[in-house]
Amino acid sequence: TYPGVFIPGTRKVVKWGDELLDIVSRTTDGKWAVGKVDTAYAHAVTWQFPYADFYRINGETGERTLIVKNVIRTLGVSDDGKWFLYLKDKRVHAYNFATGTSSIIDAGMSFLNTTDDFTYETGIWGVAGWSQDGRSVLLYDQFDIWQLPLQATSGE
Repeated sequence: TYPGVFIPGTRKVVKWGDELLDIVSRTTDGKWAVGKVDTAYAHAVTWQFPYADFYRINGETGERTLIVKNVIRTLGVSDDGKWFLYLKDKRVHAYNFATGTSSIIDAGMSFLNTTDDFTYETGIWGVAGWSQDGRSVLLYDQFDIWQLPLQATSGE
């Protein structure tokens, strides 16, 4: 079986995933989901995490839109269901579900866990949470927590 949703108002079942696309995250309101397809990178899989292409899935229609290609690390969906974070080329990106746009939000700072000595792409120290107003995310570096606007280029 593949993930999907039943919409009571229309009495319709909408398929979100299929034999190639796995659902990795969804918003709590069910409006959006994030799926990944890793078949293009199957030949490159070793002991590290596999790369994948990530898609925005409209929860009501099942329509898919490419978010980003060739990514290993995703960082989750915001509490308000408006944002999806991912790491690409050692930079933290925020994807806005409503507009379909991504931006780099790390203000030029590195949030990579530099104590990880493996050869695969290192992850960040972590996501501490999201602001109540949904306008920023809290990220750890090795010693501090930074509040970063989801559409700006500077941190506090």
